[in-house]
Parts: sequence; C-alpha cells; structure tokens
Amino acid sequence: MQLYHGVSRSAVPSPEVDRIERALKGIATYGLTQDVAAQAGRIEGELVARSEAIDPADVILGSTALARNGPVVTRNARPFSRIDGLRLVGYQGIPEPAARSRSDEDPRGCGSHVARLTRGTAWRTGT
Repeated sequence: MQLYHGVSRSAVPSPEVDRIERALKGIATYGLTQDVAAQAGRIEGELVARSEAIDPADVILGSTALARNGPVVTRNARPFSRIDGLRLVGYQGIPEPAARSRSDEDPRGCGSHVARLTRGTAWRTGT
C-alpha cells in the first residue's frame, strides 16, 4: 500500500510503478493474522500510554516482523525504535536501473514508505 501511495505523488508515475514491480518481484508477502493484529493492538496501546504513538501501519509492520522473528529494514528507524524488542536494519532505497535517469523520477524516491516482509525480513523504506 505505502509503495503505491508514493507513486500517486510521483511526477512520473508509470516508471515508478515499473521500478517498484521490479524491486518486489519474487518477494514473499505475509497476510495480517489475528495474532499479529492482537500483538499490534497491545503494542499500540503501550505506545499511546507512553505518549510515543506511531503510525498504525508501522505498528502492524513491526508486529509482523516480531512474529516472524525478523528485522524491520528502514530508512527511518525513529518510529520503529519505540517498539520493544524489534531489530532494525538501515536501508538506502531501491537501486536504480542503469538506463534510467534520476531526473525522470520523483525526488522523494519510491514514496514515503514501503512495507513488505521478505522471507522473514520486514522490508520498509521511508523518508
């Protein structure tokens, strides 16, 4: 969802969609289970109680990574660092194809957020 949100803000959406599709090809995805939703609800409640609330989508992603025993890979670790026990890995973006000019794309990159889980690893980028 969040990848495609970025496409809607792109000056050149078609190349952005192609770029996203290439980057995600063959990546496993995981649905939201009742257990993950329950854990996300508990985590969100704890964060609100501590006055440290984050975007609910980030809570769900973090909860999924915890359930899968994987890290969240992100360009913006700050909100995820509020989730106890969550491992974080830095990420700098989806590589550009060699023939593509950076001037053809939205300067914000592929969008504000990317939320995917890949073979047990939560994969997310953001600004």
